[in-house]
Amino acid sequence: MFLKLPVRKKIIFDESIDSFIRRLADANHIETSSFFAMIGISKNTFKERINNNCLQRLSELSGVEVEKLRKLTFLDIFEGNNKEIDNLVKMKGVYLLKAKICPKCVQEYKYIRKVWAIGLYTVCHIHNILMVEKCPSCNGTLYSNFDSMTECKCGYKLTKGDSKEIEFRSLEKFLYNKLLGFNTEIECFNSLSFSNCLYILIVFSTIVNKLSFSGTVKFTSVENNDIEVFQKAMDLFFNWPLNFMNFIDLYNKTSLGINSHHSGVNKDFGYLYLRLVSKLKSKQFSFIRFEFDNYLINRWEGGLIPASNKELRLNSKFITGEKAAELLKVSHVTIVSLIERQLLVGAVNKRERRMQVLVEKKSVTTYLASIQNMLSASEVICLLGICRDSIHKLQSNDIIQGEKHLLNKKAWAFQRNSVEGLLNNFEKRVLMKGEKQPTDLYNFSSALDQFVSTNSRTIVDLIKAVLDSKLAIYKIDVCKGDLNSYYFSKRETIDYLNRTREGLLNRKEVATALKTDANNIGYWIKLGFLEGSAEHYKIVVSTESINNFIRKYIDLGEISRLMKRQPRWVLEYLQESGVVALSGKKIDGSGTYLFNRNEIFERFRDLIEPILSTDITV
Repeated sequence: MFLKLPVRKKIIFDESIDSFIRRLADANHIETSSFFAMIGISKNTFKERINNNCLQRLSELSGVEVEKLRKLTFLDIFEGNNKEIDNLVKMKGVYLLKAKICPKCVQEYKYIRKVWAIGLYTVCHIHNILMVEKCPSCNGTLYSNFDSMTECKCGYKLTKGDSKEIEFRSLEKFLYNKLLGFNTEIECFNSLSFSNCLYILIVFSTIVNKLSFSGTVKFTSVENNDIEVFQKAMDLFFNWPLNFMNFIDLYNKTSLGINSHHSGVNKDFGYLYLRLVSKLKSKQFSFIRFEFDNYLINRWEGGLIPASNKELRLNSKFITGEKAAELLKVSHVTIVSLIERQLLVGAVNKRERRMQVLVEKKSVTTYLASIQNMLSASEVICLLGICRDSIHKLQSNDIIQGEKHLLNKKAWAFQRNSVEGLLNNFEKRVLMKGEKQPTDLYNFSSALDQFVSTNSRTIVDLIKAVLDSKLAIYKIDVCKGDLNSYYFSKRETIDYLNRTREGLLNRKEVATALKTDANNIGYWIKLGFLEGSAEHYKIVVSTESINNFIRKYIDLGEISRLMKRQPRWVLEYLQESGVVALSGKKIDGSGTYLFNRNEIFERFRDLIEPILSTDITV
C-alpha cells in the first residue's frame, strides 16, 4: 500500500500514460526514472511492460482510478483481437520507445497526446505541421523515456524549432477521433475497432507503396513519401466503395498491365490479390473482400473468368452459370432470371457476343434448401384440382403461401405444408359421408359457380366459408382427394349466400347508389368518410353506411347536377365563396371533391333544388 503523493494531477482525456507520469513526477519534484521505479517498472521498457499491477500502484500514488489510467494506455486495444492483427499493429502501428511531438501543442497545452504514439499519425491535426521525431540541433532520436517533454538531451528547446507546415489531411483527424471512440466520416470503419482500422490502413499502406513508390514503407518515421502513402491508403475508404474500385483499376493497369493473352486473378492482380486473401481473411474485413469480388464480376476486363478457371478459384466462392444450372436442374436462362429476382447472388455480364454468368456458390446451396419443401404451380394444380388463376387467388389471400420466383406465373413456388394443410383442414370439417342424396348436393365446381354468380364472389369466399365453419362440406367417397371430392348442400349454400349478401353492396353497387365513379369509393373508405371494409380485396359497404354518408357529405358531381352547371365552374364558385373542400385531388389525392352537405344547402339553397329524401333503398 502506497501513500498518496502530496500533489495530485487530474488526467487529461486524450493524453498518454507517460505524459501523465511526467506531469505527476514534475509536480512532486521526483525524477522520472525514480517515479517509474516507484510503480515497479523500468522507464526504458515501460510501454512494453506496463500492466495492471503498475496501474494499481500508480492509482494508489495519484488517487486516480485504475480504469481511467488504463484508458491512457494501449492495453485495451490489443486485448481479445486476432493474434496476427495484434502482432502487426504492435510492430508497425505503435511507437513503444521512440517518440514524436507537435512542438506547438507541447508549448500550448503542456502534455503529450496518446494518439502521437500511433505510427501513421505524422501530422498534427490541430496545427497541420509535421510531427517532430528528431532533435533539429543534434539530429538525435526522441524517446518517450526522456525526462523532459520539451527539451532534448543535448539541451535544445524542442518548442523553438521551425515547424514544417503540411496541407490539411483527413488521416490524422480520423485516427484521433477513432482512438477516442467517436464516429468518423468513414462509415465503413465506424463498426470496426481501432485496432482493426489501424490494421487495414497498415496493410493498404504497403499495397499503395508497392504501386506508387520504390523501397519499403516505414511505419515509424515521418518521411514525406511515407506520410503520402498513409494518406493515400486512407483515401481508399472515403466514398466507399468507389475510390476502392478506382484504385483496383489503377493497380491492374499500372502495376502489371493486361497485354498478355493469358489472364487470371493471380496474374493480373498479383500482390494485391494475395494480400487481400491472406491478410484480410477475418470476418470483420468481409466488406473489403466483397467489393473486390464485385469488381471481378462487374469491372474486370482481364478476361472471362470461366475461360481461365473452369471451377473458379476465388476461395470457391463463385461457380459458373452452367454449373449452377446443372446443380438446380434448370436452364441457363432460368439462372439469369433467378439472379435478376435476387433469389441467387451473382452477376450477369455481356462481353461482346458472350454472356458471363457468375453465381455465389453459397446462394445456390441456400436456394436448394429453400425449395426442398416447395411445390410448383403444376404440382399444386394436381393436388387441389383447380386452375392456375384460382391458385394465385388463394395465394394472394394468404390461404396458401407461395413466392414469385420468376417473371411468369409458371415459375411460382408454393409451400408444400400450406397446400397439404388446406386439404387436411377440409378433411377435418367433413360432417357426414354418404348420407346425402347426390341430387341434394353441389359438387365443388357447381358451388363455386353459385358464389361467382352471387355478388361477384370468388373461390376465396368459398374456401373461407368452409375454413370458418360457416358452410358444411360432405363426401360421397370416403377416399381423400382434391377439392373436387367435397360436396355442398344446395339449400345450405343458397341460404348462406342470401344471408351474407343481405344489406351489403359491392363497390360497383355503391358507386351506382351514390352516382359517382367506382374509384372514389375506395378513397372515401380509406380516408374515413365512408364506413366499409375490404374482404379478399373486395369492397363491401352496408346500406346504413351509405345513408350516413349521404346525410353528411355531398360531392362535386351532385352539386353540379343540382346547380345545373359544369363542375369546373361550380368548383371555382365554391372556392371564391370561401367553401373549403373536405377531400379532393389537390387535398388528399382522391378522385373528386367532397363537401359538407349541410354547409352547401345552408349557403346555396337558392341555387339548388331541394332534395325531398336523402335516404336510399336497395
